[in-house]
Amino acid sequence: MNIFRLLINEIKRGRNVFLATVVGGSIKQAIGKQILYDDVGEILAKEEPIHLQLDLPHQIRAGKAGVHSVNVQGNQIKVMVEPLSPQPTLLVFGSGHIAESLVSIAKILSYQVIVIDDRSEYANQDQLPLADQIICGNFDEIMEQVPVHSQCYAVLATRSHQTDAICLSHLINQSLPYIGMVGSTRKIRSIFSLLRDRGLDPAQQTNIFAPVGLDIQSETPEEIALSILAEIQLIRFGGTGKPLSSMKKIKKVHPHDNKRMRQELDLFEAMANAWEEGRSFAAVTIIGTTGHVPRGIGSRMIVWEDGSICRTIGGGRRENEIIQMALECLKERKTYCAEADFGGSYDSFQPVCGGRFTYFIKPYVSTVPSPNCMKT
Repeated sequence: MNIFRLLINEIKRGRNVFLATVVGGSIKQAIGKQILYDDVGEILAKEEPIHLQLDLPHQIRAGKAGVHSVNVQGNQIKVMVEPLSPQPTLLVFGSGHIAESLVSIAKILSYQVIVIDDRSEYANQDQLPLADQIICGNFDEIMEQVPVHSQCYAVLATRSHQTDAICLSHLINQSLPYIGMVGSTRKIRSIFSLLRDRGLDPAQQTNIFAPVGLDIQSETPEEIALSILAEIQLIRFGGTGKPLSSMKKIKKVHPHDNKRMRQELDLFEAMANAWEEGRSFAAVTIIGTTGHVPRGIGSRMIVWEDGSICRTIGGGRRENEIIQMALECLKERKTYCAEADFGGSYDSFQPVCGGRFTYFIKPYVSTVPSPNCMKT
């Protein structure tokens, strides 16, 4: 069974899932095995052969990410739990210059991007080739077509106060974490007044950010888009928005919490495709961190058989050493768990971030013949 394809399909349906990987413990034959759960702890799929009944519903319902110790028939095992939710989606209302820049930057940040407008001469694939979806039509009529879920972030940048007001009136009662409004304070007051006349009070909503964006003195469409997405990232992952150099003490760069986990869903897509194509690979996952390290818990890298990689867990000398270990694991079909130390002095060739992370390597050796090896 292609557990990664099932994972991707569940997420595309708007469902939350949890991937559990046994990363240690006394049951050696279970190490590396994976189980996919739904959001109430029911098993959707498991890697065979594994007959363990992992009691994880509590961790899953609490959304707890990271490594948990679980007792299985008197044996202690360690399980890495990764909560995975629908891909974050940027809803851009309006298809002008700011929208173009929003689409470009959001795609770099791995958002699905949907643009909504009532002008077909602007809202089309030729004008916005990177957009995943374009919905065009009268705003009052097409708002019902806009897919909305808990990972949607909306930006209102339409052509007029009236169209912004129409969009906001449809979004205001949705459970969105972020609704940003482009425009001056005067424009925002005018739109809020229009909605109050309709019995709505945007000023009472904590998820409306108006005017939109962080204060970086942005002026050009590109700068405005950058300030907007920086604010959205702040809402998603936390932080202060202050320059790091102005903060006297940073206790931890990558805390052990679900909010800071990056959902690199494209990696699961790549693994699903590789499995179906008969390509073998090793996955390197960071399962624990201490102190200042390049990447946080849940970060993942694919190492292909030829030594090339997909994504990164931090780069530099340590990553190169881990890549070599991943190739060895792939060759010998074994799992491996170790700690990478980023301590050292600046007058040496050692990494000097100061922290440590624990990584887990799991090889995926496909039993499906590679197309390149099949007889013609």
